Amino acid sequence: MEENKNNSYVGLVDYKFLEENILCSIRLGKPLTGKGGALTPLIKKLVLSRL
Repeated sequence: MEENKNNSYVGLVDYKFLEENILCSIRLGKPLTGKGGALTPLIKKLVLSRL
């Protein structure tokens, strides 16, 4: 399966935007998981995209 490297969108998820937000959250000292964690938006998008 060939991926399009120029497109950061997969379905309705903008992974580039999520990556930037996660890195920013980590720099601000947020925890990785839990309510308000750095990975919470990514986990939510992944779960909702599979429903």
